[in-house]
Amino acid sequence: MVGPNDEVDACAFCGDPLNCDGACDHDRVRQEQASDEILRIAEARVRRAAEWVDFDMGALFQAYVDNQTKAYKEVHGE
Repeated sequence: MVGPNDEVDACAFCGDPLNCDGACDHDRVRQEQASDEILRIAEARVRRAAEWVDFDMGALFQAYVDNQTKAYKEVHGE
């Protein structure tokens, strides 16, 4: 019998001291790779959002106004 102060050599991932066949380690690696991919995607989204924030909104608004003015003049024959 194992007491509360005895050390047991168990799998660090699944905790199974006797019947761990290494499949849990494969699952751990797969989960870590999936987590890394999720982080890469999130970082890419943050970088794209930061690029969008740097966009000159004043220039965008001016282009919108210019296009509206041009369309108005075309419709009204000016």
